[in-house]
Formats: sequence, C-alpha cells, structure tokens
Amino acid sequence: ESAGMETPAMQTVNTIGEEREPSFFRGLFLAFAFCGMLYGAFAFVGCASTPQLPPGAAAFVTNAVQRAITQLQKTLERDAAQSDPATAETGADTTAPAEKAATPVAGSLVFRFGGFDGSRAAEDPATQIRAFKFSSSGMSYKWTTGDLGNWGLAHTDAGALACAFYWSDKEQAWIGGKFDWISSSRLTRSWENVRERYNGWDPDAFFSAKRHAFCIVSKDGRRRTNLVED
Repeated sequence: ESAGMETPAMQTVNTIGEEREPSFFRGLFLAFAFCGMLYGAFAFVGCASTPQLPPGAAAFVTNAVQRAITQLQKTLERDAAQSDPATAETGADTTAPAEKAATPVAGSLVFRFGGFDGSRAAEDPATQIRAFKFSSSGMSYKWTTGDLGNWGLAHTDAGALACAFYWSDKEQAWIGGKFDWISSSRLTRSWENVRERYNGWDPDAFFSAKRHAFCIVSKDGRRRTNLVED
C-alpha cells in the first residue's frame, strides 16, 4: 500500500486517539496539579524523617484541586458548546424567528357606512382571500383558503357581505363598511353603491384615500375573512 494512504485500521486508531485525547490531558493536568501542590507543602515543612503536612495544608490542597477541576469542567463545557454542529458548522442562528405580522395588519375596523356593524366579527383562518385589486370602477379578489361554503353558503349564494375600507391617517383606523352582497362565485364588485352614497357612504373620502382594503363578513356579523389591502 502507498505510504501516503491510511488504512481503515489506521483511521480507526486515529479516531480512538482523538476521542481519548481530552480525557488523557485532563488526567495529566490533575496529576501534575496535585503533585505540585504536595511538593510545595512538603517543602514548607522541610526535610523531616517522617514528612507531615502542617495544620490546614490538607484542606488547602483539596480545595485547590477541586477549584482546578471545576475550572477545567467549565472550559470543556464552553468548548463543547462552541463546537456544536448546529451553530459551529452551519453558522445558523438557532433562535426561533419572530412571527411576522399579517399584511396588512387589520388594526381598527370602523364600520361607519352600509348600515351594518361587523366590528365584532372574528377572522376565520379557514376562510381566507388574497390579491385584492382596487380601481376607480371596481375591485377584484381571489380565494386562497376555503370559501363561503365554510359558512354554509352555496357557491353562488350571495348571502355574505362585501365590505370595503379606506385608511384614515387622522383616525389611525380603517373606515368603511358594507357596500354590497357577495358569494364565493363573485370575484369582482363595482363601486356603484359607494358612489350613490348607499347607507351613508362618503365617496369623496373613499376615492381620495391612498390605501384601500377589503374583507367579507358573514351576515350575522360573527365571522369574517382576513383583511386584504391593495
């Protein structure tokens, strides 16, 4: 075999040697520490025919050895933590990332228009929408999780409420309310009722706003989809 190649047996020996090396040096360190302290104690009392430690010397040596062992254990534990594959090899942060807030954050929903109060509606995680698009003529959206069948409505049953909102910087809230009826099959709606000031709607404030949002609310006011912003 080539002199530059290690046989499986040699690799096994090397591996065993690497695993035993910390234990070997740990024992060697403790032996030298203990012997050195004994030597110092003997030198303290001189060369007597029957060496005896002075009072308190035994306790001193024992405490010193214990401190050395404790310090060594701390060092080994620190080295083991630094060599943890989860951090040392990958450099990955094992801290769980903070959960990101939904976009947009619903904030305060003020049902001011439309003659319906849905402020107590709880978001249904099984009935979610996305891709809200706003234009001056109307809006569109898509389903992402479930649909109004979760609320007992057939696909074409317009038994839920389409609710639109605009963001008010002054009030720091979403202002709006019901503007039409809607079903799972109706993915677009016009702003005709808003323009006609249906149940108190203010079209000037609505269309001049820079931010708009949309959600669907059950007619009993107990459930709603997530709020989506254009």
